[in-house]
Amino acid sequence: IAVGETLYDFGNQATENGIVYSLNRNPDIGEAGVFTAVSAQTGNGQFSANLTNLVPGQTYFYRAYSTNDNGTGYGAEMYFVSGCTAIVGAPWNENLELISPQINCWVQTQIDGTNLEWTLAKGNGSTSPSTAQDGQTNLLLKSTGISPKTVIINSPIFDFSSQSNLSLSFWQVHKSLFNFKDTLRVMYRTSPASQWQELATYGNSEPSWTKEIIDLPNLSAEYSIAFKGTVGGAHGIGIDNIKIGNFTGISNTTKINTNFTIYPNPTEDGIFFVKSIDTQQKYNIIVTDISGKMVFNKNNINTKKDFRINLSEKAKGIYFIQISAENYISSSKIIVQ
Repeated sequence: IAVGETLYDFGNQATENGIVYSLNRNPDIGEAGVFTAVSAQTGNGQFSANLTNLVPGQTYFYRAYSTNDNGTGYGAEMYFVSGCTAIVGAPWNENLELISPQINCWVQTQIDGTNLEWTLAKGNGSTSPSTAQDGQTNLLLKSTGISPKTVIINSPIFDFSSQSNLSLSFWQVHKSLFNFKDTLRVMYRTSPASQWQELATYGNSEPSWTKEIIDLPNLSAEYSIAFKGTVGGAHGIGIDNIKIGNFTGISNTTKINTNFTIYPNPTEDGIFFVKSIDTQQKYNIIVTDISGKMVFNKNNINTKKDFRINLSEKAKGIYFIQISAENYISSSKIIVQ
């Protein structure tokens, strides 16, 4: 089933809506090798159509269309790989390597007519960075021009109907160049027919691989996540090592007091997150090693996102974290394994 939407009718209701699809790019009605799936819904708004005669494991290109008295208009071209079934449950990991069994089940949507695509590459294909966060390759969206171009890449469908308290974990990098900055947005939707909802936006330059963890709301039987990149003039956006699981469960979470939680603890990669119940309150963080030497310090933290502490370049072992706010100071032990 494919879904489309008629947005503008120029004064005349759509008399036919549907989907054209083919193994070739830019399918048009009536062309050789192009299939047409007519929707039962006419008029304006969302519609759906059943796609038939699909060969498993093939990449199909498709476009929504609407016809009225003024002619036929097409939507943006998208594609899918036939035979991709829903992934049931978590934990789940996408390592973004060529041998990944599900890499071909990610679907891309080019915005504003661009032909740019997310690709598999080593780092950003040059030196910023020169390698993937883990393994041989990562996702990369990079433009050689300075005009902003936007491409969405969305995951296979997940069946999370029997699960709760799941989070999305991934690594990202996007280094600015002069005044040019790329922007990454993370989104989700509860079904193919629903609208994408934004989870987080990353617009500041991240010159090295940075780990992010985001809670996933409204879990469903047809859940998807997506990365929306807007690039132009900078070094591109890299994404690697995408995981979905319970990263803030009791087994790897430390409650420092009634207001703050630290996770994961212990950690293997040296990355900790501090979750504050009161997102309006400013607080300070000091991390010391077992000798009392300060290894991390940040004051006046005030963010709606969980705050990230990066100890990845420090030695494995025990550290002590102190969180202070206006009326209290609390400490706890954290471990880098």
